[in-house]
Amino acid sequence: EYSVDVNPSERSRIGTLTIAGETFTVNQSGEPVNHPYSGGIGTVPVTANEQSNWIASSNVAWINILSGAEGVGNGLVEYSVAENENLTSRTGTMDIAGYTVIIDQEAGLLKGDIDQSGVIELTDAILALQIMAMRDPLMQNASGTDVNDDGKIGLEEVIYVFQTIAGLR
Repeated sequence: EYSVDVNPSERSRIGTLTIAGETFTVNQSGEPVNHPYSGGIGTVPVTANEQSNWIASSNVAWINILSGAEGVGNGLVEYSVAENENLTSRTGTMDIAGYTVIIDQEAGLLKGDIDQSGVIELTDAILALQIMAMRDPLMQNASGTDVNDDGKIGLEEVIYVFQTIAGLR
């Protein structure tokens, strides 16, 4: 019987066990790096011998390597994660210097779903009208539910909600 400690790094790791003269390889995934639905930029440090060449690549279209796609010795890979416009979370990977980095991204938001309940309903129109009436810039933040991409909750969102409820969208 054997045990393996939790891998606290975002990079996978490989180890070996020798039992009764036989060697076994153990591959352990790293902790996923979490990104919000809006995406963003992240970095992964690379530790390698000063003579070692390495490359970094993404395995999905929504993760792009911005810098550090290849290097020799220690380095830093900078990557971007695109906004998730789907209503489900997603997982992608990057291969960096022979290791796998897992990227988890939360689900996108439904346009017009002001209360973020997952359904466009009358409550969303009422909430949008209340936000407009208060004229509070903090309350007017669209948080991804903005239907016309102006960055705030306004009359366009109210009309969109009513059209959706009426089956016109």
